[in-house]
Amino acid sequence: YNTARIWECGPDGTIRWEIGGLYGPMEAWVLPGNRVLIADGNNVTERDLKGTILKTFSVGGSGPTGCQRLPNGNTFVSTYETVMEFDKDGKKVYDTTIAP
Repeated sequence: YNTARIWECGPDGTIRWEIGGLYGPMEAWVLPGNRVLIADGNNVTERDLKGTILKTFSVGGSGPTGCQRLPNGNTFVSTYETVMEFDKDGKKVYDTTIAP
């Protein structure tokens, strides 16, 4: 969490890829096609393994606490206050506040 980077290691501990310069990554999911979904700062981004941003899902508020690609291709995002879902084009299709 406090490293401002994410990475993947092989079974021998060798780093396979690394993305740095992040704000405060909370979660990351490796996706097909050498992409990764990252909950970081006030956004969730989809990046290639070199760190190039391919897509941004604007979350706002206290920032994302988690993210996951759903089987239908949409993206689920959680924050401390809300859960939301974005379609493949980045349009928010669902948003609800979590009761305190």
